[in-house]
Formats: sequence, C-alpha cells, structure tokens
Amino acid sequence: MCAYVDERKHLGVRAERIMVEIKRIAHAAREAMFSESSYSFDAAKRLDVAQQRAITWCIERYYGG
Repeated sequence: MCAYVDERKHLGVRAERIMVEIKRIAHAAREAMFSESSYSFDAAKRLDVAQQRAITWCIERYYGG
C-alpha cells in the first residue's frame, strides 16, 4: 500500500483520486466474490474492513510521508 501511494503521489495524483482507485479495486473484488459460489457475508464484511483500513493507510501515507 505504501509503495502504491508513494508512486501515485510522485506522479502527481491527488489523495482523493487514490482513494477512489482503492475503492474501485475493492468493488471489483466484491463483484468477483458475488460471482463465486463461495461468497459469504463474513467475507464481504472482511473486505469492507480491509477497504477502510486501506483508505486510512492511504491518507496517513499520503499526508504523513
């Protein structure tokens, strides 16, 4: 996550845009889960938590690093 944020920041991408990209990745993962028979509410909840943590890390890295 840190390397991704550092690279995108170096390229001049704003933090808001990086967060949108992270949310898009999480959405794609969620869509893939829905298409599989192994989808579960617990897995979706873990993905939501991971997405929120990724957003937090992104903000901390972007503005703190």
